[in-house]
Amino acid sequence: MPDKSPLAEQKIAAYDADSVAMSPTQIDAAIKDLDDWILSDIDGISCLTRSYSFRNFSAAMDFAMQLGNAADAADHHPRLVIEWGRVDVYWWTHRVGGLFINDFIMAARSDGLYGGADKPA
Repeated sequence: MPDKSPLAEQKIAAYDADSVAMSPTQIDAAIKDLDDWILSDIDGISCLTRSYSFRNFSAAMDFAMQLGNAADAADHHPRLVIEWGRVDVYWWTHRVGGLFINDFIMAARSDGLYGGADKPA
């Protein structure tokens, strides 16, 4: 039975030999629990993408560092593109060649970190 707690509070799922990417139906259901995330494609692999805005470069870097620490703690790492006043975040799972529940969990955790960030007025 799937975990019914909010995404950000769910535990990162373990992988095994039978782990596969989520189906389009599973992805459509899971993305409804996220705000402002879109599906995109990197080299033919589906990923979750969101851009976060900040007051300046320093605030963007602070957020990226916090997100990097959360990613290390979960042993699940995103692609980050850091620019002045902006961080683009991409989540997908290399091991399954697409999206896995952990990507949605970490996207929700990313949003939680952004809630306390130095955002533009």
